[in-house]
Amino acid sequence: MKYLFLLCDTAAGEAAKVAAREGGAAEAFHRDMRGWFRANAAVLGRGSELQPTASATTVRRGVVSDGPFAEGDRVIGGLVEVEVADRAAAMALAKTWPGHAVEVREVCAR
Repeated sequence: MKYLFLLCDTAAGEAAKVAAREGGAAEAFHRDMRGWFRANAAVLGRGSELQPTASATTVRRGVVSDGPFAEGDRVIGGLVEVEVADRAAAMALAKTWPGHAVEVREVCAR
């Protein structure tokens, strides 16, 4: 089954990572993330890291505004496709993510 992992953080966590990246102190976090991707490469598909929410633009009913669509504390920092046997396997894999949180969504089969 295919799932999409939305790799989430808090707004404060994203801000701290941006500051750490600019100061060169984000190496340990990125090392853990790279290790997770390498360890799980057999079940991972395409994925992407997203730019910080400061770069987001939202269009609602034709009106363009700066900022992310979701207004709240959760920030989506990236996404990756996952292909595993079932939901239990997806949940087990999501629990190993070294970041803040993962939203797991099944991909529609069409």
